[in-house]
Amino acid sequence: MNNMQIVEKLLLKELDRCKNLHYRFAKRLGRLASSPVMEVLSYTEKNGVKYYSEVWYEEGERNSLYLGTDDNAEVRHIKEKHFLRKAVKDLEKKIKTIEGCIKKLSLFSSADINECLPKTYRLKEEQLNEIEGPTEEEDWYKSALRVKAFRDKEYGIRYAEGRKHTTKDGIKMRSKSEVSIGNEFLARGKKYIYELPVFIGGVLLHPDFAFFSERFGRMMFWEHVGILGDEGYMEDFSQRMDTYTKGGMVPCVDVIFTFDDIDGNLDTRLIQRLLDEYA
Repeated sequence: MNNMQIVEKLLLKELDRCKNLHYRFAKRLGRLASSPVMEVLSYTEKNGVKYYSEVWYEEGERNSLYLGTDDNAEVRHIKEKHFLRKAVKDLEKKIKTIEGCIKKLSLFSSADINECLPKTYRLKEEQLNEIEGPTEEEDWYKSALRVKAFRDKEYGIRYAEGRKHTTKDGIKMRSKSEVSIGNEFLARGKKYIYELPVFIGGVLLHPDFAFFSERFGRMMFWEHVGILGDEGYMEDFSQRMDTYTKGGMVPCVDVIFTFDDIDGNLDTRLIQRLLDEYA
């Protein structure tokens, strides 16, 4: 995901949030506006406590009714009504502004440029890809695959044992939860390597997932902890966590950790949120 796509995604997320708030605030304001409560408050302050009165005018004469402190229901009612009126107007302006920004924000596409050319001058896809060159993610992926092949051969690493579950693109993995994570990468067209051999603080580890974070411009790791009730498994995880931290890898900065719940399930919404944040 490039910077422009990140900006567009953030704008769309903020637009949804503003529209949701506008709907809820306007609905609440509609209920409050129908009740017979005066609109204007005044207050005096003594020893840091505010004492409110309701104010209105009849035939040019000022009238007031003492209400009490912030705890008074009518005081809260009037203040909330003023807040909601201001918030609804402000949200309407923000929604229009964000929609205008999204409309003006156009992501550059070589394919779109190619389509605008007369057919005589349009490039074939392979030539277009050659001109654009590889992305940082593609460069990382090719390099990481070479490293994996070299270390697998050098250290005689075999992966078949224990890999009983398969992702949609045919990668064998050790758990259904890992398959769920792999499939979420796949759904986004995001490249990753499963169990890439890496040295952390001089120790050879095989993170469940290694991927290039376009958002942060570097490789990150993802470890999923599945068998919470297995003492040996948790001891191994504790040692890996210790290796990461001693090797200078900061959790949630350099390496993501996710966990199955007590029943062995993983919420895919969590995976999606983490990919939104880190990928």
